Amino acid sequence: VVLGKDADYYTQTAESIKNAINEKYFDAVNASYGTSQTANALPLYLGIVPEGYEKSVARHIAENAQNNGFHLTAGEVGLKPVFNMLSEYGYSDYAYKMIMNETSPSYYYFVANGKTTLPEIWDGGASQDHCMAGHGGGWLYEYLGGIRNGSVAYKDIIIEPHIAEELTHFEAKVDTAYGEVLSQWEKENEVLTMNVIIPANTTAKVYFKAKNPIKVKENGVLLADVDGVENVYIEDEKVVALVGSGSYTFTMPVVTKVKQSEIKVNTLATAHGGSNPEYATDGDVNTYFIIADQSESEYENQYVQFELNGTDVVKRIVVKKTKVSVGGNTTYW
Repeated sequence: VVLGKDADYYTQTAESIKNAINEKYFDAVNASYGTSQTANALPLYLGIVPEGYEKSVARHIAENAQNNGFHLTAGEVGLKPVFNMLSEYGYSDYAYKMIMNETSPSYYYFVANGKTTLPEIWDGGASQDHCMAGHGGGWLYEYLGGIRNGSVAYKDIIIEPHIAEELTHFEAKVDTAYGEVLSQWEKENEVLTMNVIIPANTTAKVYFKAKNPIKVKENGVLLADVDGVENVYIEDEKVVALVGSGSYTFTMPVVTKVKQSEIKVNTLATAHGGSNPEYATDGDVNTYFIIADQSESEYENQYVQFELNGTDVVKRIVVKKTKVSVGGNTTYW
């Protein structure tokens, strides 16, 4: 019961509205709501995309951005869904490129042309204080910096920075009722360092781009042995540390991110000199060895995590095993 009314009625009404929208606008064959960025981002943001189609719908947003030279085609209604959903589904670098595009429509175009406030129109015209177009700034704090509210008024905090390939460092601060939250990261010599400050009387979930807790240390100490770290666990294939208030300096190896379409697979090499060419394991994650020279049309435009060995050969790919066809031969990712 909500405010003396039966919540079931509103739950059923919401489900009916979702079904009506999908029946009218969702193309299940192409997994798309249309050709614009907002058309696909908004239903994904609202959580009404039919189960199992979410990644494909997100891919359409990314493809639209790429096909438009990483320019925005969204307006006030679509900006937050576009930026957030690109990041939630592995395309944070696309969102960054859209914000930093030197030509209009983009936020950097405003800055390059002397704007110190947000215009109403992408060409810089009309109102010069259009705050409702400020979702690009919000994305910088919530995704590039990774600071998000986890409950009420930042009593519980989420720290999950999306590390941009084109940047070497970034810093974000948010003033809360409990004090200042800091998230700062820097890449140097293949090491990612994250400096985090959590104010008194709060807790935070800190997410790391690692699958094994032993890859992450705080001032050289394993997470499980650090004062202030209350719990360490795996969530959605990421290491998570639940921490109390305090200042922390976390370090871990840099993991390179590349679009799957840029991994041009031809054949699988022999793993560890053995006879099985599909995969090997290092006791941490499955280790795949592939040689890169296949046309990109074979692959979906998605992100995966991996480490490079030189410029052409992918040494380690951290992905689930997924059956795909490469040049007529079946292999596994």
